[in-house]
Amino acid sequence: MRDLSAARAWLFTILTRTHLNRMRSAGRRAEAALTDLDERAFEAALAEWIPMPSPAEEAERWQLGEQLAKALDQLQDELRGAVWLVDVEGFTQREAAGMQDVPEGTIASRLFRGRRQLRTALERPAREARIWRNQ
Repeated sequence: MRDLSAARAWLFTILTRTHLNRMRSAGRRAEAALTDLDERAFEAALAEWIPMPSPAEEAERWQLGEQLAKALDQLQDELRGAVWLVDVEGFTQREAAGMQDVPEGTIASRLFRGRRQLRTALERPAREARIWRNQ
């Protein structure tokens, strides 16, 4: 007579491998189902697709970020604080006024002046780049 514990281990091994095979098979079927899109789903996926930026676009974005950081550093502290809180951090003018303990109108005027100075600082390099490219 054979050992019952050996038979039990043999049956357990068969059950385990059968279960793993079924799990792998179900995973492969799900993959195939996900790649087979009907026409409507394909059109929806295509509409949501956003192409990756080219290396030139990435370099331009990085350069603009550097120019923006430099322009922000050149702003007066109170202007930079207002622009940072509202435009970068996303707080409302009322929240920024509370944080800086100033009236809301003061934040509004600081934002106006800060944004105008940033626009001027960023337009200058863009204008120079256009002139350089056209030569």
